[in-house]
Amino acid sequence: ATPSIVISEHASISPNPASITDWEKTQQFTVTAYNGATHTFTYILQRTLISKDGDVSLTTQSDVNALAGLGVNRINGSLIIGRATGADSIYSLAALKGLRTITGDLILNPTFAGTDLKGLDSLESVGAFLNGKDLSFYEPGPVMNLQSISLPHLQQVMTNMIINGVGIKSLDCPELTSIGHA
Repeated sequence: ATPSIVISEHASISPNPASITDWEKTQQFTVTAYNGATHTFTYILQRTLISKDGDVSLTTQSDVNALAGLGVNRINGSLIIGRATGADSIYSLAALKGLRTITGDLILNPTFAGTDLKGLDSLESVGAFLNGKDLSFYEPGPVMNLQSISLPHLQQVMTNMIINGVGIKSLDCPELTSIGHA
């Protein structure tokens, strides 16, 4: 990116924006007016949409942290959390706090080891929400540790919402206005 900076006549800026090579990092600029007065400004990069195309499968806590490290706020595909069978090492989704949209399904496999969905607080829209197996088609899976489902900003589930889990004690989706409407 090439910045375009406009300052008053006879003012100066330091450092020279043309000398900046890494606009991903926070930058401090000092503008000095003709009369010698100075003011410092801070530049912070804020991306409005960072998407990842294709399905994403998270089977370890390291996978969760790696996805969060990308700064993704939209997944153009499904997000699968946990292993389908066996032991799981995902205990926290807190690192996913910036995720807002999943165009495909949000699938929580029965082995997900977390007790809540903290980290998915910013989620606004999903294709489908599938927690555990749909018992009408499958044998029950292992008992999940999940106790609380709170998705405070979820507004829309495009197709269906299936919630299975003997340990779930609370469900809170205060902004949910639509399930099954594309």
